[in-house]
Parts: sequence; structure tokens; C-alpha cells
Amino acid sequence: MAIRHLEVTIWQLEMVIRLSEMNIWQLEMAIRRSDMDIRHQISISTPEIRGFADKMIHL
Repeated sequence: MAIRHLEVTIWQLEMVIRLSEMNIWQLEMAIRRSDMDIRHQISISTPEIRGFADKMIHL
């Protein structure tokens, strides 16, 4: 019985790890989308704003 309980606990931990990995992946995708959105907004800005924004990104 104790072994079965440990097997279930290990399985639950594996599921939590997989969910965490999925959440990390989703966060990475959201960051990439935000970065692309920011770069797009900069690309359509005036040259003065674009120059300032480029400097801020590289800080």
C-alpha cells in the first residue's frame, strides 16, 4: 500500500513539473510577443522616438 501511495505521489509530482514547464513556455511566448509588439511600435514611430527607444532597449 505504501509503495502504491509513493507511485501516485511521484506521478502527481511529474504532472506538476509538466504543468510548470508549460507555464514557463507560455510566459516565454508572452515575452516574445511583447518584445515583437514593442519593436513593431518602435519601427512605425518617428525617427526621434525610435532613436530614444533603441537607446532604452539597449540599457
